[in-house]
Amino acid sequence: MHAPSHLLGGHAHFVALAADDPERARRDSRDSLSRWARSGYRVPHAFDLWAMTQTDLYDGDAAAAWKRVEEGWPALRASRLLNVELIRLFMTSTRARAAIAAAAKGLEVSRTVEIAADAAAQLEREPAHWARPHAAMIRAGLAGVRGDAVERARLLAVAADGFAACDMVLAAISARLRRGLALATPEGADLAAQAIAELRERTVKQPEKLAAMLVP
Repeated sequence: MHAPSHLLGGHAHFVALAADDPERARRDSRDSLSRWARSGYRVPHAFDLWAMTQTDLYDGDAAAAWKRVEEGWPALRASRLLNVELIRLFMTSTRARAAIAAAAKGLEVSRTVEIAADAAAQLEREPAHWARPHAAMIRAGLAGVRGDAVERARLLAVAADGFAACDMVLAAISARLRRGLALATPEGADLAAQAIAELRERTVKQPEKLAAMLVP
């Protein structure tokens, strides 16, 4: 039962979101979790929190994403699954992205900004090299909340290069798309258009929505 649950509850939601089908992403995650017969908080529960929060972000529902991840965080922390590097890094980034999206909407700004900043600092201390571009991406989001477009564009370039170096292709393209939009120049428009074309080549139906989910 481990493999199907981990597949459907984990990265598989990307397939549904790439097809612009958030309801399928939610259904697949819930179906996966319902097959998990063991008691307690296990890996499928963490994957469900990740998938559902990302789907909220894809839908542009910052309030729902923030509420979900905050309500789910105590159980995740108590489970000690955050001792697992992969889960810790993905979930720290996801919580920070939800916090930035909430801050951008004026929701609990002091707390959400603090949580995102703490997450960036934590990711910068992680030994895994692929944590660095996540930290840069989070700091770019915080710059956007402050209204610092120049610093946001700079940090998005750092994040895009870092994601590319780690072969995190969707994140790298999404960071370039978001940087192009942040630049608000003809050069930026060309950069965004190229990134949109690359995502569409990878069968992403709504590139702007997927990019905004991955890179706030």
